[in-house]
Amino acid sequence: MLLTEKNQSEGIFKRIESFNNTVIAVNDIDVLILPPNSKQVWFRNIDEISGMFNGYAVIKINDKYGIIDQYGKLVIPTVYDDAKPFDDMAEHTAEDLLFPVNVEGYWGFVDINNETIIPFEYGDVLPFSYGITRAEKEGDSGLINVKNQILVPFKGGCGYGLFTNSGKRTYYLSSGKYNYLGAKEK
Repeated sequence: MLLTEKNQSEGIFKRIESFNNTVIAVNDIDVLILPPNSKQVWFRNIDEISGMFNGYAVIKINDKYGIIDQYGKLVIPTVYDDAKPFDDMAEHTAEDLLFPVNVEGYWGFVDINNETIIPFEYGDVLPFSYGITRAEKEGDSGLINVKNQILVPFKGGCGYGLFTNSGKRTYYLSSGKYNYLGAKEK
């Protein structure tokens, strides 16, 4: 049960979590967001919500996905076929603030203004970390940067490995092992 400052019940919730002093409470179909120094925000009749990572969560309403911020603002509208939350294990820089979203089976990235930055051309992607990410194109894995430049060519199949240590990713592709900046390691 979640209580207000005046000990009034806001309801019974199945999951309650916090992120930077914001409380998120989830029951079967509703989400309550209690940001610090701001009014509470309700999302009613939701399908699902991810955890809050780096200040953002994926929300699904009427079978469409969007992104909310830690203040309960819907920053990316629920118009996408799928969306991915940020990686809670990887560190992120300011340039990594691109949201992976899916349209008709293809992944691309939009910015905080919902402008398409990387076109919907990938079979799969991960959220960015240190300006790079793993992507899949035509069944092959490679690495791209936030400008959609190919850092490691797409080849050798879609299999990959990923290891995160102290917030920095190591990518294992068929062409080798790459550090968090996309440089090939021995």
